[in-house]
Formats: sequence, structure tokens, C-alpha cells
Amino acid sequence: MCGNVQEYNDQLPEFKLYLGVEEWDTVKFNSSYSIFRTEIIHVTRTDEIYMLSLLNIFNFLTRYGDDVLDRMWVPFNSIYWKAIKAPYSSSVLSENEFKLPATVMETAVKPVNGSLDFYLVGIDSSQEFYMYFHFAEIEEVQDQIREFTISLNNKTISDPIEPKYMVSDSYFTQSSLSGIQMNFSLAKTNRSTLPPIMNALEIYTIKEFLQSPTEQLDVDAMKKIKSVYQVMKSSWQGDPCLPRSYSWDGLICSDNGYDAPSITSLNLSSSNLVGKIDNSFKNLTSLQYLDLSNNSLSGDVPEFLSEMSSLKTLNLSGNKLTGSVPSALLAKSNDGTLTLSLDGNPDLCQNNSCNTKTKTKNSVAVPVVASIASFVVLLGAIFAIYWHFIRGRRHEEIQKEMIKPNEKLEAKKQCLSYSEVKRITNNFREVIGHGGSGLVYSGHLSHGIKVAVKKLSPTSHQSFEQFRNEASFPTVLAFELF
Repeated sequence: MCGNVQEYNDQLPEFKLYLGVEEWDTVKFNSSYSIFRTEIIHVTRTDEIYMLSLLNIFNFLTRYGDDVLDRMWVPFNSIYWKAIKAPYSSSVLSENEFKLPATVMETAVKPVNGSLDFYLVGIDSSQEFYMYFHFAEIEEVQDQIREFTISLNNKTISDPIEPKYMVSDSYFTQSSLSGIQMNFSLAKTNRSTLPPIMNALEIYTIKEFLQSPTEQLDVDAMKKIKSVYQVMKSSWQGDPCLPRSYSWDGLICSDNGYDAPSITSLNLSSSNLVGKIDNSFKNLTSLQYLDLSNNSLSGDVPEFLSEMSSLKTLNLSGNKLTGSVPSALLAKSNDGTLTLSLDGNPDLCQNNSCNTKTKTKNSVAVPVVASIASFVVLLGAIFAIYWHFIRGRRHEEIQKEMIKPNEKLEAKKQCLSYSEVKRITNNFREVIGHGGSGLVYSGHLSHGIKVAVKKLSPTSHQSFEQFRNEASFPTVLAFELF
């Protein structure tokens, strides 16, 4: 119901209803107090379905509270019909596959005379529909018979129907009906003694929805973008591309006929976007134009932008992007396959020199580290040679102290006991060198002459003969430990 037309400048409103992406119906009022009713049973092809109207719909619908299918039932009568009512209520009337409300089936109409006739006119010849007739005997017929058939345009379309007392039964057309005019007649059979009745009638027109909704991957991407950046555009509701006249602001979609459209252009310039460039943009696989300019986007320019094969124009100017632009993105800009705008990002390096410097630093690091390591090894070798030289000089000085120029020690084969050797070396106290066969200790003979005592180690790999040869050195006393 429209109500006060003065709110609409004395013009009756007219608007369309959309179910999902398809136009469902047009709401048009004949007068300010006329009631417009419409309903639909729809099987969805997607997980979500959107309802759209271009004006607010008044809540004028009244439904029976006991209709579990929430259908809308409208009383209808004719001067050629007589209304009748059941003597009592019974929930049994609802116990059939169509779950008819008992309050509906407790009433019926029958003809005043002859057959029960009605007709449908002004039908679009291309329109298809199904008819559902519902019957229940609500009069006590006793020994009489109520039996009838249904005819369409003088052609019988049903078997004889005999309603049962206070039990609902239904007849429906097996195939869809169409035509400019439909004349229905319920007429009693030859054996019937009572006229036909009809408790309820449902007419279902077929509304074929051919248009596929927007590609689901694009829909999911746009929902993520809307959520991440808190986009508050009023048009960003329902399907992004459809209906085409009401697509989301800033979007251009492909026209693929009845096939699913995809998003080819997205303009979010000056949309108060804050944060990094979200990964959801890469899921817009058909996107050719992307404008994210004049926002507050920060962080790096993501690599995935260079992997969007359909992208022809990318505008990132006027943001707070940092780091360096991916080399692949610059390459596409240089070869003309991508129009790239990066101005107005003061902390963003917009050429390949940034990447080159980074690579040069990385490549120099290896030889520098290798050179330092080589230097350390070389320094260690020099230190080892120097230490060996100092040790040698020290050994020579000790030998010179032990044998002074004016004193010579004769080479003799002398046998000393272990206790004597311990006394000479003060219990092997001072180590002054070492060799392949063992350690060399400082010692003093009884007349004060310094001597070097070499002690053969039990773990030495040197043979006894080699040790004996070393003992022949005139300034060394060699001692074998038994």
C-alpha cells in the first residue's frame, strides 16, 4: 500500500524489485490505497542472495501464523460462488505434503449453479505457470457423492476427484501451462450428486533467472578490500557488478552477456585508504586499471602487482610508500606494457639503482669476508713462524749458557741412575724444550755445569736407536725412562 501520496509530490511511486542480480518484479500502484502483493520461491545458485529495492517497501503483508511455509493467502469470491465453512477446526487438514494451513482449508466455495468456473486473462503468451488445486470435504455429505473433474479451455486435465471429509488433498498440473487466456472449469461427474468445491488455489509463474552473478573470486576480493580499508561507500552493497545500473561506485565490469562478469577497473583514488597494499588486490585477475592514488598507503610496493597479467594502468601516486619498486614492475613500465604512476611518494626509490646498490653490497660482502679471513690465516702463520724463531733463539742461548766457550764437555757414554737424573733436573722441574721423542729439561751437574736432559716419552713413536743417536749430541744428556 502506498498511503499518503503527498510524500511523493502527489505521484504514485513505481519501482523494481531485484532478487540477487535479476529483476524480479515491478511495483506499480493503481491508487494511493491499492495493495500490491508479490512473493517468490527461489532456489539459489550461490551461498548468498541479495534483495534490492529502489524504494522502501511498506509492510503490508498479512500471513497466517500457522503456515509453516509462510505463504500469503488472499480471500477471493464471486457472485457465482457460494462460500461454505467447516463445522469445526482440525489440525489434520494441514497433514499433507503441501502443509496447507488448517484455517485456509476450513473454508471453501461451491457454484451457485452448475460448474465452478474461473478464468485468467491478460497473460503474457510467453509466460509459463503451474496450477495447484487444494480440496477437502467440509460438509457432511452422508450418502451423497461429490465427484468432479478439472478442465482447461474445455479439455479435461484431471482424473475424477472425490474429496475426503476433513482431509486435504491436492491436484497440480504435471507440466507448465501457457496461453493468452486460461478458462478453468470444475464440473461434477455423471455419478456425482453434489456440486464441486474448491478450498484453495495456488498459481506459480516461472521466473527464469539466466544472469550469473559476478565471479566469486572477485566478489570475495572486493569484500576483503571493503573490510580491510573500511570503505563506507553507500553503493558498496550486494553484488559488485550487478544489476549493471547499480554496480559499486568506482568499478567497471566486463559485459559477458548472461555469463558471470568480472571486475576490469577499480578506482579508489582519494578514498582515505590507510595501511599496506593488501594481498586481496591480486585476486582481481581480470583487473586492467587500478587507481590507489591520493591515499595514505604505506609500506613496500608489493611484488604481486607485477604478476597481475591483465593490469595495464597502475596509479600509486600521492601515498606514503617506502622502499624500492620491484624491478619486474619497472621493467613492465619501461617496455610499455604498464602505465605506472609513482609521484608523490618521497621515501620511495623509483628506479633500478636501489636494487643495484643492494645487490652490489651483497656481492661485495663475500670477497671482503673472504679477504679478512685470508688475512687472519696469514697473520697466524706469520705469528707461528715468529714464535718458532724465538723458541729456536732461546734454545740456542740455553745451549750457550750450558757450554761456555772455555768449558767443553766430553762426549762420553755414561750410565746414570734415575735418582741421579732426578737430582740433576731437580725432579724434572724446568722444561726448556721438546722434540719428537720427548721433553727436554734443564739440569746442573755436581760441578755446576748446566746440561739439557732429554727424556724419552713412553708414548713417543720414535725408536730407541733414534733416541740413542740424539744422545750422542755433546751437550745433551739423553735419558731413557724404563
